[in-house]
Amino acid sequence: MNKLKNKNFIPLILFIILLATSCSVPKMYPDQKFIIKNEIKINYDTLDTFQTINKSDFNSLVRLKPNRKFLFVFRFYSSIYAFADLKLEDRSSIKQQKYDERIAKKKEKGKKINYEREQKKLNRGFRNYLLNQVGEPPTFYDPHISKISTEQMKLFAKTKGYFNAKVTDSLIMSKKNKYTLYYEIDLGRPYMISSIDWTFLDTSIDQNILKNLFLKPLNYNNAFLINNINWQYLNNSFALTVLDYADKLPLKAGIIYDENLLDENRNLLATHLRNNGYYNFSKTFIQYEADTTLGNYKMHINTLIFPYQKKLNDTIIYLPFQKYKISKIYVNLGYNPLLSREKLKLDTVLYVSNFNKDTFYFVYPDNFYFKPKVIESKITLRPNQYYSEQRGYRTESLLMDIPIFSNTQVEYLPDSSKQGNFLITNININRFDLQRWGIDFETTTSSGVYGVNTTISYLNRSIFNGGEVLLFQAKGGLEVEQLFSRNNLFRAYYFGADLSLSFPKLIIPFIKNIQTTVNTKPSTQIQLSYLFQKRIQYNRTLIAASYNLQFNETRYKYHQIQVPYINLIKISPDSAYSEVINLLPSRLRYGYEDYLSVGARYSYTLSNKGKNNERTPYLYFRFNGETSGEIFWLYYQIFPPKTDQIGALKVWNIPYAQFIRTDADFRVFFPGAKNVLSVIRAFIGIGYPYKNSMYMPFERTYSISGPSEIRAWPYRSIGPGEYSSTNNRDSLIERGSEIAAILNLETRFKVYNFINLALFVDLGNGWTVRNNALYPGGKFEWNKFYKQLYVGTGVGLRLDFNIIAIRFDFGFPLYNPSMPIDNKWYSFKESMNNMNFNFGIGYPF
Repeated sequence: MNKLKNKNFIPLILFIILLATSCSVPKMYPDQKFIIKNEIKINYDTLDTFQTINKSDFNSLVRLKPNRKFLFVFRFYSSIYAFADLKLEDRSSIKQQKYDERIAKKKEKGKKINYEREQKKLNRGFRNYLLNQVGEPPTFYDPHISKISTEQMKLFAKTKGYFNAKVTDSLIMSKKNKYTLYYEIDLGRPYMISSIDWTFLDTSIDQNILKNLFLKPLNYNNAFLINNINWQYLNNSFALTVLDYADKLPLKAGIIYDENLLDENRNLLATHLRNNGYYNFSKTFIQYEADTTLGNYKMHINTLIFPYQKKLNDTIIYLPFQKYKISKIYVNLGYNPLLSREKLKLDTVLYVSNFNKDTFYFVYPDNFYFKPKVIESKITLRPNQYYSEQRGYRTESLLMDIPIFSNTQVEYLPDSSKQGNFLITNININRFDLQRWGIDFETTTSSGVYGVNTTISYLNRSIFNGGEVLLFQAKGGLEVEQLFSRNNLFRAYYFGADLSLSFPKLIIPFIKNIQTTVNTKPSTQIQLSYLFQKRIQYNRTLIAASYNLQFNETRYKYHQIQVPYINLIKISPDSAYSEVINLLPSRLRYGYEDYLSVGARYSYTLSNKGKNNERTPYLYFRFNGETSGEIFWLYYQIFPPKTDQIGALKVWNIPYAQFIRTDADFRVFFPGAKNVLSVIRAFIGIGYPYKNSMYMPFERTYSISGPSEIRAWPYRSIGPGEYSSTNNRDSLIERGSEIAAILNLETRFKVYNFINLALFVDLGNGWTVRNNALYPGGKFEWNKFYKQLYVGTGVGLRLDFNIIAIRFDFGFPLYNPSMPIDNKWYSFKESMNNMNFNFGIGYPF
């Protein structure tokens, strides 16, 4: 490692440490009781077999929390506050006087006063900066605030069924003027729900009584608030819809009373009813009554369903809930809430679906057209269909998959032109500009080499009026260097083009009318790429093409297929460079020769992130499979081939690559305490060259070390197996393995705002599938592989700005299986001296 030349930071670090240790809060505030720790003890009743709440549920209710620590050691922030509060002169009264005089003078002169700016001036100053921006007020014991915490704990316990809970606080001095604040919670025995009733209120009840019922607060401790009314089913269809769904609700007899569960029950039921036609239903029409007089800590819950209330003139009337249907559907493609319809110059086009003959009304602006069939395929709503809130949200989400649409909103309006309960549905769509041109310039400099790169791009978000996205990029660059021994400054240049065309559907040749559901989000993408590089020693041509199909099996399962993909690299070296390449070993020379790969790839991804609550572990799994060269092998089974001197078959005078490759990436994420996340990642892969290939193409081998693998060694610098380079030249050449096995363990936690730290351990290695004289000790063997694992550890700094995360990882090697037996383990000093720095954008996994 290079030693840091600038040591000006050392006095600053010493000042911070000195300040943190000398400005002791207990010493500076001797009359206060400084809280350094909270302890919570819960006493469960012996008959409480459920124990549904624990310490973590009460932590957020503690108001007197200990101050934060810096680097987990010093209570730096409270010390800074104490230093500014007691050691620096308080000039606030002088500033306030000047502030008042300045404001008075401006008022006398009739000047406009910017109070926000003036207030900022008032709050300026080093002392205020330390108090308000850097420091943190020390946490001192306050019996009044602590009592508020105990009351909130009791209230929380009641919401969880522990109606007789008792909470006491106590203060114990652990060190001189440093205290631990204890909370002891005697929960008592919880109340269990023994039975549940459903009550539907009849609109024939006296309106004044019904109105008062709406206004009464929910009461959990008294028996039925309403006990002299005859109940009956108001509307059979509505009541049956509710009762049919009751068994699917989480509120059931035999569980502990929980207020959150009651509220969840209301939300689920209200959502279910709105998804089944009841447009004007909300959870406010559901209330509960609790009867706790049954004894033996049992409780009866009565679920009350109130009728719909509507204001007619100055009178509120109560009506039964009715199902609503959709009458008409308007798709407003020129939607702009700021402009009137006349100014937008809109035209309405009637569209009848070919699939089910449903009628839609498309409203177009005069300068934009989009195929109705494509939009209709994303709409889950239909005329004469019962209203469903869920289908409306789903329609919004599916329409946003079309790249030209920037925002979608589904709104419903009562249809006064029809008798009965009908809704007019407006699907309002905002869109991006159809086309966009761009040009980017970039200049580079490195070791006396100067470069300029230019990219011209064209984007069309709906080139065939159906959401098809065309992206074309033309790029070129030039490198020059100052060589006094040459008249020509030329070093290299390149030019090329990329073309991508995406369709929002699956297109498979010779197969028509592919049926997909709206949930699959299908797409087809055609990609073409060409690049020509001219350097002093050689010319290099790269051609790539692929045909990609993508679709979702479910919300959490994703498939991607490439059939076919084509990669072609053609290298034309000059005579001197050819001689250099011919001197290289065959495994290294392979990377400088012409290369052709034609095959197929398949990828399957499973991720259940977001399926459960944020504290539940979630997983990510990705499987990749690839094969190359089979189509050419089949061709040459029919037509006699011509082979080169080593027997390799050629296409366009280039030996084609033939191999099979498969790998799996499995990750489990464990959310811990607040802002802490632990990750376990396991990766295993194998590539097998055969028939026409002696080795895997270097581009398709596995890297064992690097920013997302084993971070204690540089990219592609280790493996396979126990192989160790015998000379400096080989040690500088990147390595690839045909078999890979990597395990990563990482814990991430937030330090402050967007600053995150990580601790990690990485282990793994790569191997070859066969014995190879060029990689002695590199072949995979079952009885040896576990002894050949590289081990590294490290710490990472991550700057997470939500939209982008910048990563700095510092890896330290611990075990190197390629070293002699007595030197495989690194000492602390050796590990520090061989630190490897990794920079990356985004998280490693």
